[in-house]
Amino acid sequence: MSYEEAIALLHSANVAAQSAIGPVKGCGGGYCGMSAVLIRDARHPFVRHLRAARIGQAGHPGWIASPDISGDIQNIVILEAASRAMASVLESAGIRTHIKIWPD
Repeated sequence: MSYEEAIALLHSANVAAQSAIGPVKGCGGGYCGMSAVLIRDARHPFVRHLRAARIGQAGHPGWIASPDISGDIQNIVILEAASRAMASVLESAGIRTHIKIWPD
């Protein structure tokens, strides 16, 4: 799988996670928080590609990529689902990940 294909799959995973729950603003009546995918190996070639595409940010340790979900969504259920979908795509490409969750 090329890096471009992986990024397209990440975007599709985010859209699918949001679509599964429906339109939500803010916390959407649920719990607020944040979730992201941590790629522990910040020197992985795919992380260099993400950095060049301005996707994610440096974390400790590694690289943190947050779900790319449109709108003002802070619902931790949606964000965690999107993060897990992203992690699944990355894991299938052989990239080790970890889900980070920050509840409000």
